Amino acid sequence: MWRTIGVTALAVALLPGRPASAEQVDERRPAASDGTVEIENPAGSVRVVGWSKGEVAVSGTLGRRASLSLTGGPRRTHVEVEVEGNPHAARSDIEVRVPAGSRVSVESFAASIEVTDVTGAVTAETVNGSVTVTGSTEVSAESVNGAVEVSGPATRVHASAVNGAVTVRGGRGELDADTVNGELRVTGGGAYDRAHLESVSGAIRFEGDLSRHAVLEAQTVSGELELTLPAALAADFTISTFSGGVNNEFGPAVSRTGRHSPEKDVSFSTGGGGAKVSLETLSGAITLRKR
Repeated sequence: MWRTIGVTALAVALLPGRPASAEQVDERRPAASDGTVEIENPAGSVRVVGWSKGEVAVSGTLGRRASLSLTGGPRRTHVEVEVEGNPHAARSDIEVRVPAGSRVSVESFAASIEVTDVTGAVTAETVNGSVTVTGSTEVSAESVNGAVEVSGPATRVHASAVNGAVTVRGGRGELDADTVNGELRVTGGGAYDRAHLESVSGAIRFEGDLSRHAVLEAQTVSGELELTLPAALAADFTISTFSGGVNNEFGPAVSRTGRHSPEKDVSFSTGGGGAKVSLETLSGAITLRKR
């Protein structure tokens, strides 16, 4: 009988979703409304949520041989998942609630990262996993193998991926975004003052407004480059492509500039000029659309 009970208990403990080594955590610590919160989790997932309370609260499930370290004072709080042995072999899924005005930094190797309702500056970096940030005014988000998405009224954004799409929605001000293999898509909520967009083989698609003296630079190697801008935009355009086609609704058709070369290069202005728009590809097509 005891053997039967023991085998049954072991089987239940090892059912999917209930690992025998899983440990539930629920810890909290006082924190300033505008302090710094640093978070490290080698693998799994990290969800950060801003709230109105003056404390940092950590909950979730730790993987095998993992423990939670919650240290620091009100001005700087450090949250770290520590693992004995190989840190990437244990998956830990944690949720960290922080004062909404906190400056947040999240680092991981193999965890997906999600940050919402934090109005302070956010820095999020992972190697294998996606990064999603919503609601912050200043964002730096990077992933090697995973999509990066930034949404909300951010006024300063750096978004980067190697193997993954990059999406920026609702921003304005300053933007620096790049990807190697993946689409780069930008839809603005306000006017950009400076935007630098770069891709190797992924398409770049920008739909937004530019301030009077904005600078927009977009470059690809083999990806398509498509911009949708206000019809009444006052801007100076420079378009250059070696072998890609050009569809231009704002100005003159682009013709070949070399007798023995497929290169195309043209400059023109609209609305008396103002913003500077520079578009360059090697073999990708360039499309300028009026909105």
